Amino acid sequence: MVPLSEAGRTRAGDVFAAFGEEGYRALGIAFRKVGADQQTAVVGDEDDLVFAGFVVFLDPPKESASKAIAQLAASGVAIKILTGDSEQVTRHVCRELDLPIKGLLTGEELRHLSDEALLARLPNVDLFCRVTAMQKQRVLMALKRRGAVVGFLGDGINDASAIHVADVGSRQRSRRRQGHGRSRADAARPHRDQRGRHRGGAARSRT
Repeated sequence: MVPLSEAGRTRAGDVFAAFGEEGYRALGIAFRKVGADQQTAVVGDEDDLVFAGFVVFLDPPKESASKAIAQLAASGVAIKILTGDSEQVTRHVCRELDLPIKGLLTGEELRHLSDEALLARLPNVDLFCRVTAMQKQRVLMALKRRGAVVGFLGDGINDASAIHVADVGSRQRSRRRQGHGRSRADAARPHRDQRGRHRGGAARSRT
């Protein structure tokens, strides 16, 4: 084993970005050997780790998603994507859905924007990447300040605050989570697909 050099960090970053361009989410894996008698973990245990590589997984959009988006657009509903995923992964998904991107803001950029600056940027931004749960809530509240009627479709417990502030909010049940491992968010109001939501609530959704 050798120390991770600057060139190695750059290479790892390039590999990570390449996975994203192909639509894969990637998790970096690192390890550290500890004694068999160690029973607890502290922050300091995350020092001097050995980088092992990446674990990648693919989460493609549902087959019904493209048609649902087209139906929403035909009904006058504007689509904005707020996600914790990277820009590369999200752009790949948008290409799969034939969803054009007008403008993009990252969570880091959003962190440096005042509320007034965000209001001014909103009409020209439809993709928000690497955003936190509270940043999602902030964007939705800004949209409402601009007079929009806001609908929000979330897929996990971290979206609860955004769902709460939206005029129309719903959680999507994950098909991957089964049995006792299912979170409270997964247990809420399952739907057959996105088209069912369009029929039931598009008249009130504007964003």
